[in-house]
Amino acid sequence: MTSAREILVGLLAIAWACRPAVPPDEPDAAVGDQASTDDGEGPSLAEIADAIDPGPRPALTMELPAWLVPVLAIPATRDSRALVAEAKDEWARWKTSGESAGDAAQVQRLLGLGRALALAERAAGTVEDADVEALLVLERIYALLDAPSLANDRNAFSRLLQAFVAAVASQQQQQGEVEGLAAIDELSRLVFGVLQKSGELHRRTVAALLRKAPEHPEIPAVLGRLGPKLVSEDEALAVGALRRALALRGEAATAEHWLDLASVCSRALDVRCAREALARAEALLPAAHDDALAKRLGNVRSLVKHAHRAVELSDAAGLEDGLERATALYELQRYDEALALFEQLHRRHPDDARPVVGQARTVLTDEIDFVAAFEILERAQPREHLDRTWYELAIGVRATALIYHVLPQLGGRGPDEIFAVLRPGLLQMREDIGAFEALGADEGRVLRFIYELGMEAWPKSRADDQAAMHALAEGLLARTVALRSDVPGSFHAYVLWLAAAEFSKERQAALGVLDVPPPAEHADALAVRRAQAAVDLVAAWDARERVDGMLALVDAVDDPKRPAAVRRLVADGHALAHRLGRPQDLAALERRYRKVHDEGGALDPVVLNNLAVVLAEQGRVEEALLLWKEAADHAEDGQGDLLQLNALSARVKARGAQAAERAELESLASSGSHAEVRLLARAWQVEIATGAERREALAVLREAAKEEAKTNFRPRNLPGQGGVILRGSVNVGVGYSSLEGLQIQLDVTGVPWLVVPCPVAIPE
Repeated sequence: MTSAREILVGLLAIAWACRPAVPPDEPDAAVGDQASTDDGEGPSLAEIADAIDPGPRPALTMELPAWLVPVLAIPATRDSRALVAEAKDEWARWKTSGESAGDAAQVQRLLGLGRALALAERAAGTVEDADVEALLVLERIYALLDAPSLANDRNAFSRLLQAFVAAVASQQQQQGEVEGLAAIDELSRLVFGVLQKSGELHRRTVAALLRKAPEHPEIPAVLGRLGPKLVSEDEALAVGALRRALALRGEAATAEHWLDLASVCSRALDVRCAREALARAEALLPAAHDDALAKRLGNVRSLVKHAHRAVELSDAAGLEDGLERATALYELQRYDEALALFEQLHRRHPDDARPVVGQARTVLTDEIDFVAAFEILERAQPREHLDRTWYELAIGVRATALIYHVLPQLGGRGPDEIFAVLRPGLLQMREDIGAFEALGADEGRVLRFIYELGMEAWPKSRADDQAAMHALAEGLLARTVALRSDVPGSFHAYVLWLAAAEFSKERQAALGVLDVPPPAEHADALAVRRAQAAVDLVAAWDARERVDGMLALVDAVDDPKRPAAVRRLVADGHALAHRLGRPQDLAALERRYRKVHDEGGALDPVVLNNLAVVLAEQGRVEEALLLWKEAADHAEDGQGDLLQLNALSARVKARGAQAAERAELESLASSGSHAEVRLLARAWQVEIATGAERREALAVLREAAKEEAKTNFRPRNLPGQGGVILRGSVNVGVGYSSLEGLQIQLDVTGVPWLVVPCPVAIPE
């Protein structure tokens, strides 16, 4: 049965994957000494409040479905101070938790955000009577959730949501779970309601803050978040809000704050304002170089130039000038005007691909609507300017549309029927890929490799006998060597080569990929991927001779600014080195994992597991058991039995095996979700047995290892001496990003899970 919590996990994971980028909160703002609310800089706070206030609006969480209240752990208290304090704590945890690995961990973050919202709304009551501190928490959360681009029924988020709801609904119907169907309906309406209503609630909350607490030091930051959200509806008010924020800041205004104004003035086509604000920002640049600020400055300079050209070309009639102006409007996020101009240019020049590209990119960026973009491309059929930009868009959008638009409509059909429906689109993709490659694009060669591999793998993957599929996987390394020979500078070819090494049964050839550096122009971007390959391959082959090289690669990416998953990888590399004969101080290893845990990895079951194993190795079994229990609370499908086995192994090692432990080992040995778990459980059965029973258990282990090897795509049964289970992470896909262009993913990596070492080795 699909539980309410599982439904929530699915919907929230979808919503978070599709969210637009959200800038980080700025630090608590200071207000300059000469700040006042009556200095003539922009409208007054009262005027802004009156202009933005939509009137009374119901809170988002006051009528939650009954089953969702315990999921969010909403307390019964009506003490507003206590509720605000809890809400602020949840918000603080949200800001510091980082983007942990795995959907389940990410959903835990989102549940925390939802709880902060529910607590703050209950503390606030009605906006008119709300405490200022409750309003400040609400303002930040509403600003974060205000994502109108997701709130329509055609975009990628909606398609994913509809497909998820349909799949779960079908399952619920088969199981006769009427209550489950009702929960799905309630939750889907709640998700869309949040997306549709957060904008008005944000403005309502800001208006209340401006009226209740005009002197509060947070008001400039509140106005700074408000301004960009107003620009598409009221340009003058958006600019005015930021001017008022700057006036309130006075001498405390920084280059970043003036860049905010320059950006909004550019979007409003107020070129004079944009240039003046940019000049003020440049005058306030800090002496010390700041990469993030330098990048932001470059982006705003480009916006100012786009604003100038959009105004200068307002009366342009020619194709080239029209394309430049439409592109400038697009970059300034004036999407309606940009789309109208691209459409006009397409009507006048139907054979030219560039206006078509402009139309498709605009609907993708503005509404995340791959269906509309796909329909635009299908209708157009241009014949001129079919360049790399055209083919990147055509290939990426078609692939995305097939996945998120066509496939969801084929539910219940068999594989052959599905393939027949997809075939025309796939053939068109093959034609586009060929043309893209003919233009000299390295990505075209890589795409042809992926396409041909997919067409070859499809029938083999469906065969009862997987021998042909195993042969395909084992031969990938040689094929990717040939691919790299064709496109030696390709980022994606190098990644495919590293991934193929995971399947090779040739030890020297597989480990040899670690000796070849990536293309120089991609060295920084591939540093983490290369470090991951080193950990995977050294663990897979127990390659003691490669440990020093592996440590050099993982230490090279050891940076506190990196995501928690990368910092965990560094700790994993050192733990693996310890297991393979490069002794590490266990207390130092523990500190590494705790630092990852405390700085973004607290909800990651892999971090919790690996830290628990290190604690168990130090004899602190009770502490480790608590961590494994916590990890199980955050585990995704297929992870629970590994956590169970580790906890069981630690108990057996510390206390011996009684009847209960023996029964649990047998259950895992026969029914574990992964081969490594089943084999490791059998190894522990050998370890706890004696005499004839041990000999029999060893024979069973050897036979099980032979059987598991037949279906194992990796070259060896794990874990080896390194005591690591590599849970495969497969990323396969072709798509399109309006910001980064064609997206190609075909990669296989291992996620290293430490296990409690068993004295009995798993046979090859």
